Amino acid sequence: MSNRLNVFFVEFLKSIPKTGLSAIHTIQYYTRWSQSLNGQRNSMTDEQPWMTFTAIDFIKQHISDTDKVFEFGGGGSTLFFINHASFVATVEHDEQWFAVLRENIAARKSAKWKGIFVPADKNTAPLSSDIANPNDYASDDIHFKDFNFRNYASAIDQFPDNYFDWVVVDGRARPSCIIHAINKVKTNGYLVLDNSDRSYYLANTNKIINEKCKLVVNRVAPGPYFSFFSKTSIWQKIN
Repeated sequence: MSNRLNVFFVEFLKSIPKTGLSAIHTIQYYTRWSQSLNGQRNSMTDEQPWMTFTAIDFIKQHISDTDKVFEFGGGGSTLFFINHASFVATVEHDEQWFAVLRENIAARKSAKWKGIFVPADKNTAPLSSDIANPNDYASDDIHFKDFNFRNYASAIDQFPDNYFDWVVVDGRARPSCIIHAINKVKTNGYLVLDNSDRSYYLANTNKIINEKCKLVVNRVAPGPYFSFFSKTSIWQKIN
């Protein structure tokens, strides 16, 4: 084991008590995690979501090839969902990354994907920019402090209510995206929020989520390609 992995292994073991992971999961996740740190690998080459292993495994166990998926933010997850679902729509704000994603999918000649490019909008007047307030459509990225993501978060509105089996919130202005997404998820479908340990994502959205959904995945855990532990939460829509 390299010195780098030795350091990460120590940190991995130190983090385990915070997660409630079983010994079996600890060993299983460590093997997958350490292998993912190979410099040749990334979410795109592996065609898998960049979230916790707990969430990845849940999605693999519950997704059907007839499912419809919407993503706020695309990447390896897009390729994964194209491989496992019947239809995938992805909204992206970054034009260069959107071009990379489109090129990868075009090479597959897949008709399952709808790509939606929606850049941030420049504020025409000073606006409130509370990143926890869904009504502000704000990003915590300093490069977008004078921009809003209203049109980006609203991209899902072109689809009917109760349309998607999965909505993945892993892009910009996530509280805003959650509010627009919640009615688009089918009953018994799933809402996925990556990096849900960032408390401001749920500060003003947790109430509406809990009114309509039940929490089914909510564990701090390791994930591929990064050395720190994070949390991906998944809710199942109940009404």
